[in-house]
Amino acid sequence: MTDQGAWSGTLFYLWRAIEKAGFDVIWIPIGTQLSDKLLSLLVRIWNHLFPKNKWLTGLFFRPLAKLRAKELKASPIVKGCDLLFFPGGGQMAPYARINKPYIYLSDATVGIMIDYYWFGINKKSRKMAVELDAAACRGALINIRSSQWAIDSVINDYKCDSNKCFVLEFGANIDDKYVVGVKPYIEGQLRILFSGVDWERKGADIAVETVRKLISDGYDAKLYLAGIEVEKIPSEYRNLGFVDYLGYLDKSIPEQHEKYIAAIRNCHCLLLPSRAECSSIAICEASAFGLPTFTYDTGGLANYVINRVTGYRLPMNATSADFAERITEVIKKNEFRKLFIGSRSLYMNKTSWKAWSRRFPELIEKHLNRMDDLENSNVNIPSERTLAYGA
Repeated sequence: MTDQGAWSGTLFYLWRAIEKAGFDVIWIPIGTQLSDKLLSLLVRIWNHLFPKNKWLTGLFFRPLAKLRAKELKASPIVKGCDLLFFPGGGQMAPYARINKPYIYLSDATVGIMIDYYWFGINKKSRKMAVELDAAACRGALINIRSSQWAIDSVINDYKCDSNKCFVLEFGANIDDKYVVGVKPYIEGQLRILFSGVDWERKGADIAVETVRKLISDGYDAKLYLAGIEVEKIPSEYRNLGFVDYLGYLDKSIPEQHEKYIAAIRNCHCLLLPSRAECSSIAICEASAFGLPTFTYDTGGLANYVINRVTGYRLPMNATSADFAERITEVIKKNEFRKLFIGSRSLYMNKTSWKAWSRRFPELIEKHLNRMDDLENSNVNIPSERTLAYGA
């Protein structure tokens, strides 16, 4: 697993975190069949052309799960593993019928994604997709989600045993060697970072208008806009003097990675008014450097932005003027240092992959010790900790 771009880089860092936790990790390539590739390509093309209508995604949900389950079952790698680990894609598990315990990790459930993140899925497809996802969760040895919002759905919507459901926040997809705490804002120019690739969903318009309002209120403020290609920005938001357009930055390319790191180090806070968000890696990365975050109270963000500790989550009806007012209050109350300390603490304890790696084996041991039939279990932990990792 060497693709540092998969799932915003999360799969790569997750792989490393599991290895650092003391497991022998074996990657099982899934989705290599021509039919799978063609279906996946068709879905990607459809979603690109019609981003607000996931009709085709719903239609192919079951066929893709069956194809991947068949491929998984045929893999000779599976036999030599103690545990299967699904980083997303656990819906194939009910079809695979492999006599191996598995861990199912994701940042949400299908049930809470429909009409929140995914739209245009017909009634029949959504029923099938939810039932399949629920079956995967109920069959898992352990369910891991990256927020309380997501794990609550596993427990309450899918009626899964809460004793095998755990929250492990995602980490920052930046190596620790680059992480240096920034100097909290005191005075002078307030430099604000926005990081996201989706202009509308990430609320880039709100971010721009917030900074515009701060400037009109007499503050020297500047917005660093990262992640969005300039040609994809609405014309009325281009060529603004108070915005530094960094464009899309691919962290797998050294020069662009360095540009992104420099932007974080140069800023005082992250402004990310996302209208829908499961678990924001950008917030984890900001917290790594001590940048507080201002965002909406949506999805799983309560695990990543703690009010008055690491930043502020505003209600979904908050306007750019409300965000500007909250930032102004933080400046006047001289709260940036307190939020810096809180952000760094959250990063070290929860939103870093080092913390994930430390907590992962603890929850496995905790769960296995609770199992009544542990003596009959074919899970060999911790003496031979071999984990098959794939999606």
